[in-house]
Amino acid sequence: MKQNYQHLLRIGQFFFCQSRYILRLITLLFLTHTAHAQEGQIHTQLMVKAAEHIALALDNASPTHDEPYKKISLTPLPLDTRILIPTCATALNYSHDHADLAQASIMVKIACPDNDWFVYGTVKQQRLIKVIVANRLLVPNTLITAQDIEVKYIPERRVRYAVFHDTGAILGTKVKRKIRSGVALASNLLCFVCKGDSVKIIALADGLSIKTQGIAQQDGTLGQTIAVKNSRSNKQIMATVIDVAQVGVAI
Repeated sequence: MKQNYQHLLRIGQFFFCQSRYILRLITLLFLTHTAHAQEGQIHTQLMVKAAEHIALALDNASPTHDEPYKKISLTPLPLDTRILIPTCATALNYSHDHADLAQASIMVKIACPDNDWFVYGTVKQQRLIKVIVANRLLVPNTLITAQDIEVKYIPERRVRYAVFHDTGAILGTKVKRKIRSGVALASNLLCFVCKGDSVKIIALADGLSIKTQGIAQQDGTLGQTIAVKNSRSNKQIMATVIDVAQVGVAI
């Protein structure tokens, strides 16, 4: 029995984004031995419903979201198949402690109101964030192209720097230091404007824009203010990085 139980690697996994919950149910892995298949399915069904219960609870707790690049993964852990589940004439009740919704492990009470039977199950929660990762080793001064990157969802707790969520936002940027395959591209690893690069200076005034060329005097990423030398006047100015090879100043 114990050996058979180990074949149940995980009951299932739910993914739901914060603007639209429960996207899909990933494969269910059942016990491999026929003698325990039906019993395993009953335990599995209870925990799948427990995960659905938690998904709806999270949705009700935060019905509106402005972070479409985030998702939550719910993985119901298997119930011990040695636990006997009695027949319940009415629908089982699923409940949880509201404070647990912020935890990585959420306890769900599954109870039958007919006979006072209940059992506790655990649903694992993991918050994921959409990132752009390198799909090969990238060396310094590499110009980022669509062939160098891919989109992945990784645990949010692993993100330590400002990351990018849109591939289009970083095309044309340069690599500042070596990036291994699978590493999320963060602002500290890329420069939208690199020291010594020729940049377009865009001066904004009363709805009009004046454009000229300059040379970056230091590295910069989006939103950073850097020193730029105007190629015409040879004067150094402070400008804000607004795009790849572009800086802006207000006049």
